[in-house]
Amino acid sequence: MSKVSIVVPIYNASCWLPECFASLRQQGDCELVLVDDGSTDSSAEMCRQFLATDGVRGKLVQQSNGGLSSARNAGIAAASGQYIAFCDADDAYLPGGVPLLLKILEEQAECDIAVGQFTRKKGETAKDGRYFCLDALSSVISTLYQEKLFHQSAWGKLYRRRLFDQGPNFAEGRWYEDFEFLPRIYHRTRNIAFTTSLVYYYRPNRQSFLNRWSPARADALYAADSVRAYVAMHMPLAVPAATSRRFSAYFNIFLLALRHSQGQLAGRCLAELHTMRRAILADRRCRPKNRLGAALCTFLPNFHQSPKQTAAPRE
Repeated sequence: MSKVSIVVPIYNASCWLPECFASLRQQGDCELVLVDDGSTDSSAEMCRQFLATDGVRGKLVQQSNGGLSSARNAGIAAASGQYIAFCDADDAYLPGGVPLLLKILEEQAECDIAVGQFTRKKGETAKDGRYFCLDALSSVISTLYQEKLFHQSAWGKLYRRRLFDQGPNFAEGRWYEDFEFLPRIYHRTRNIAFTTSLVYYYRPNRQSFLNRWSPARADALYAADSVRAYVAMHMPLAVPAATSRRFSAYFNIFLLALRHSQGQLAGRCLAELHTMRRAILADRRCRPKNRLGAALCTFLPNFHQSPKQTAAPRE
């Protein structure tokens, strides 16, 4: 039995799968859990062909389209490894990336997650770098403050399987699932290891959800509110960090709403930004971008647009 299961959610990704699959073969003896989330292209057949290749160990899970979170949860349920990693179908792991993370967790028995770094450049190779360990609270705080080395994606990390047995895991039916997921999974850990090493290739995809307008983009606000509420209940010392991250989410959606003439959504965001502005300006740990945004809010009127000006965002 393989120690590591790599879960790959797949939806109409046939153009990216060859590169993704090639990278997975370079991760050593891993179980590959490919989850076809109701693809309508040739993705499912490509998965079957790949799993039939000599030296490839894994399984194909097929389901009707339920979204990224649903596919990841299905992959977790089907995985048999002691450790779990995630890889998006349009991305790739760098050669040796997963073994590097596994090495860290085997060296650090008190750590439950190993976090690697990502690159947007092709041709990189995973190399041993320094790493350090933090407790759950410190990890959540640094992640919510969006500090360097603390990225908020589910991929590029290796998790001990037992963490997922404490569920719930990825929230289904909404976007920004990684944002909401990480504080909860971190809270289940003893310690987390963060390495400076690159382990993952993130493909800049202009067709991706984050690079186009959709009413579902307002899910970022739901995720920010959920994280703030979870932290307030379970990790109150992280509330200032959660407030900083919430401000960032609301400010980003505010700017996006203005750009796409979504007046009601912009007004909703601006009203919340005003409630957080003083806390952001007083918190010296907030990143400069947030503090600048808070200062700009001083000169923006607190208003709500008439609902007649634009359709309400999906709640």
